[in-house]
Amino acid sequence: MKKIIHFSQISVLDKYLELADFKSEFQIFKNELNLSPRELLNKKYDIIELGSGDFELFRPLLPTLDLKTSRFGIADTMFNSKTEYRPMHLLSESVYKAIITKVPDLKTSESAIVIGDYDFVLALTYKLAQSGFYKIIISTYKNSDAEKIKKLVLNYAFGIQISTVPLTELTQLESDSVLLISNLSKKSSPEAYESITYFNFLSPGAAFIDLNSRNEPILAEEAKRAEIIVIDEVEILRIKYEMVLEIFKNSPLV
Repeated sequence: MKKIIHFSQISVLDKYLELADFKSEFQIFKNELNLSPRELLNKKYDIIELGSGDFELFRPLLPTLDLKTSRFGIADTMFNSKTEYRPMHLLSESVYKAIITKVPDLKTSESAIVIGDYDFVLALTYKLAQSGFYKIIISTYKNSDAEKIKKLVLNYAFGIQISTVPLTELTQLESDSVLLISNLSKKSSPEAYESITYFNFLSPGAAFIDLNSRNEPILAEEAKRAEIIVIDEVEILRIKYEMVLEIFKNSPLV
């Protein structure tokens, strides 16, 4: 069994009953002693899970980073290799896998929207840009963060258009977007959360990926009523942990 711990939260493997079947594959630990990044690295867990912003605390302690991680400075999972930890952003990879599996005919020539916190929006924006979407609309809790993400991604992804919009103005967009990816919570932006329920900015047959639907299912339920294709949080998390197991099974480095 692989030893897994979340640095700043309780792992969803412990919280969500829908993921209970993965418990036979992982030994799940909690950071109850609030160990520092350095202390946690020295414990040699197989997997360290990270929340939004956590990777910045680990980054100075890692001797080498791959090109993407060094450019963007975000990761949600770190794998213990034979010599060091390898950071990755598995959630963005899981979302992309869900898109090509569940909605393979989605038109990448049409616009996609990504909303939520900084790490999430940055990771997903770059992944969509890599995957052929060239019109991307982004929105974060702070407008300055969205502008920062736009500038950063455009430094490394060419031939794409990135637009920023305040969360409260999403419903003013034209109704031609084919994809909405969100980890928005009602608590973080109540006004934006309520306005999104109309989904008037998505085209017929669009897809909605909600990474907060397990605890707040309202948006997913409203999207289904609007005949939008919904991929919920648990589906994405299942893909993520299947990818974790696949990495350990196939990679010679872990």
